[in-house]
Amino acid sequence: LILPQNAGIIQTFFSGAERARAFVAMGFTVGVSSAIGPVLGGLIIAALGEANGWRAIFLVNVPIGIALLIAIWRIIPTGRASGAGQDLDIGGALLLGLAVASFIYPIATLEDGVSATLWILLLVPILVIATDRYERWIGTRGRTPILDIELLQRTPGYVTGLLLGALYFVGFGGLLLVYSLHLQQGLGYSAL
Repeated sequence: LILPQNAGIIQTFFSGAERARAFVAMGFTVGVSSAIGPVLGGLIIAALGEANGWRAIFLVNVPIGIALLIAIWRIIPTGRASGAGQDLDIGGALLLGLAVASFIYPIATLEDGVSATLWILLLVPILVIATDRYERWIGTRGRTPILDIELLQRTPGYVTGLLLGALYFVGFGGLLLVYSLHLQQGLGYSAL
């Protein structure tokens, strides 16, 4: 969730050599985080046990989020993006969040067999259509939608880029997940 926001902030607030340095810093951070994250997760699980350790992993995001907010406040130049942050699409964010949650939650609860929450999947198309219509309505009112549906049609290569990015992140994340599960559940290694 943080990565696209970083790229957008860099693109909006920086230019030239300054932008290049910002993207290098972001790439370095992503690379280091990719290496440290799994080891740190294994250490947390080893320290707190399997029952509570995996839950505590998510708490790592709290200090990172606080550090990011402080960094944004101190580093990001002010007054260079007209209207930035003044037109938040709270309704669109809520509808999109509900649509995604309605898709993910029932699937995540299938671990122990068929779940009683599968009926929630029926809400997904309803919420997707509601999000689409709401976002188009926001656009006609001159406001900035959180999900600009028209962007898919008017920007050449945008859909292809989205599909390639999704394929990469799903494939890479899926590979790491399957590999981790194989090492831990298949071969009996610890999370660390």
